[in-house]
Amino acid sequence: MSERKKSILNVAFLLLLNGVCLGQLQDEYVIHLKSIEDEKASLKENALLFHTTNANLALFQEVIREQLEDPSHFQFLCNRKLLKRFSLVESDSTHIRLSNNNGVELKIWRKRFRKEEHVIILIDDTYCCSTIDSLPPFGANYAMPTFEISKIELSVNGEILSVPKEAFSNLYNYYFIDKGEHPFFRPMEAYESINGEFFYLYIYGGYAADTYFGKLIFSKEGYIGKIFVDYDFLLNTRSLRDDFIGF
Repeated sequence: MSERKKSILNVAFLLLLNGVCLGQLQDEYVIHLKSIEDEKASLKENALLFHTTNANLALFQEVIREQLEDPSHFQFLCNRKLLKRFSLVESDSTHIRLSNNNGVELKIWRKRFRKEEHVIILIDDTYCCSTIDSLPPFGANYAMPTFEISKIELSVNGEILSVPKEAFSNLYNYYFIDKGEHPFFRPMEAYESINGEFFYLYIYGGYAADTYFGKLIFSKEGYIGKIFVDYDFLLNTRSLRDDFIGF
């Protein structure tokens, strides 16, 4: 096991042991974890790989081991069935506005991707993007992006909090207000935590082997971080399903 993996698991264990969570309360995280354990989805032939037969639990475990930019973000893993979804209050081809009807809103703008505005490194002489603006692109590994997010605003009781560009700058070809042909894909959605203190913007994007999924994490003070996984991750944990509940 790598030192990074050990560090993540040790932090998770110590936080639980001491009854402390920096985001959701400990009991809220435990509620989500128990719910995920009860949500059965078969891993089939990959069960031996992840030491569980539950695809939902495998996704949780692997996200903690591999995908957290901050080890403490394990506490933000959720079963969305337990969360309250924001309402879609405004939408067109350029922006959407989501509200929890209790003073918190998220507004997301999109624009067409213009390659002359970016530094793009291709893989050999193909149209496959290795990096865009020095970052590995989600949803644009095998073709030039069509759309990108231009801006996100979080509004709390009328106060507008800007979201840093690095939170979303490498997310392309996402589903905005449209849905993909496969029922796995859904438009952008926002939810609030059980305790009402944290908010998650869920994003589905890409196509075929470019598919990705993840979320941006916010508090009432602003942007906290993000968790995203790519096609291989979703495929190996058998997450590309109609009843996918994510994290």
